[in-house]
Amino acid sequence: MKLNAWFVVLVVALVFLVMAAPAGAAPLTGTLKVSSSPIGATVYIDNTFRGTTPLMSSGIAAGQHTVTLKKTGYDDYSAPVNIQAGKTFTLSAVMVPATQKTGLIGITSTPAGATVLLDNVNKGMTPVTLGNVVAGKHTVILQKTGYTDYNTEITVQAGKTSSISAVLVPLPPATWIYQPKAGSTNEALLSGAKALMKGVYTYTPGAPDYLPSSYKNENTLQTGYVIHASKPTNVIWGASGVKQLVWKSIPGGSPAGWSGIVVIAGLTDTKGKPNLLTVKTDCSGLITSLFTFANTGHTTKFSSWNTGSPIPEAGCNDPQGSCVVPNPLNYYHLFVSGENGWFKGVSLSDLQPGDIISWANTHDTTDTGHVMLVTAVSNSADNSKARQVIVIDETGTLHSSDTRNGGPGIGMGYARLATSPEGKLQFYWDLTTSSPQIGPIALGRAL
Repeated sequence: MKLNAWFVVLVVALVFLVMAAPAGAAPLTGTLKVSSSPIGATVYIDNTFRGTTPLMSSGIAAGQHTVTLKKTGYDDYSAPVNIQAGKTFTLSAVMVPATQKTGLIGITSTPAGATVLLDNVNKGMTPVTLGNVVAGKHTVILQKTGYTDYNTEITVQAGKTSSISAVLVPLPPATWIYQPKAGSTNEALLSGAKALMKGVYTYTPGAPDYLPSSYKNENTLQTGYVIHASKPTNVIWGASGVKQLVWKSIPGGSPAGWSGIVVIAGLTDTKGKPNLLTVKTDCSGLITSLFTFANTGHTTKFSSWNTGSPIPEAGCNDPQGSCVVPNPLNYYHLFVSGENGWFKGVSLSDLQPGDIISWANTHDTTDTGHVMLVTAVSNSADNSKARQVIVIDETGTLHSSDTRNGGPGIGMGYARLATSPEGKLQFYWDLTTSSPQIGPIALGRAL
């Protein structure tokens, strides 16, 4: 009886509510349809995320709302909408590309002529005004040979000019170690390289033969950069009497395009018609040819590097491996492994004139790297951390104060070696760059 009574009460209450509700009562929410150009904008309704365009969002309370669209690279789009109950409101937004907020940086230095690096990108020489610099914090480095680097952080404000007036601090005068050990293979290699330099350039008599400033007016007809793996190359010294020292190579080895074979290495009879002194090879061809010069008047371990022998490549695409394929003999590998007892590895603090630097290119399989002969090395306060070097090499890319003005070939210039905070030896192509060459470096001395 008690259950039936409650059931009757419930039914009566429901009937009363139905009768009390007005017929055809309107819904209390509506729908918002949003599109944008371009699509993919995020949609917020009253700061609440609802999705990305194109969007159909239902169940929105009737009344006034604020719709905001956001997309990277575009200004925010905001608009009021009036949602009507039971209806769909359509919003079509055209996004406007954001105007990047920029300012200027005016940079001067004492002395002028310093290289400006903005966030490690070369921006010219001081004095200079840099425009369209994105507002915010930036790193500015000024570099000039003979001065310590000037490094600062600057905050650029939109529409305003920020200024840097740098006073560069001179480095202590460089003292150069340029005399190799008498009677050493280093001395013989340097003698051969300098004889070539004096044949290709106008040499100032009595000037230091280890400095780039002593050589002028490159004769581009006598030198050039020729890859020994793809074309015949030659290095010919000036004639002495009826004999002339000649080194030549032709492409060879397997796979093709990665090696060269020496076909002439030694003194030849000029028969009264000496060849013009020429240096037309690549970096590893030049270094290998210098051992031919060394062998003429000095007992070396390189007597086998003559006719029929392969030419060691510059670097090594697999410095942790054997480096014998596709590079038949490899300077980097020879320095690190000591294979055949031809070379020994040397530390940065022990680097001497006549030593050889090998850079192993590990990121580009079409280029094995670079190899160069040290003609002088700076005697700095801490030789284990950083040293300037003067090198003689065969290349088309110039070092600092490089003698090569007319074109690629043999030349002399300044470069830099340094030890990273992690203890890794790094090679910098010139004295102004802040980025080292990618790949490991080895220093070797011929025995």
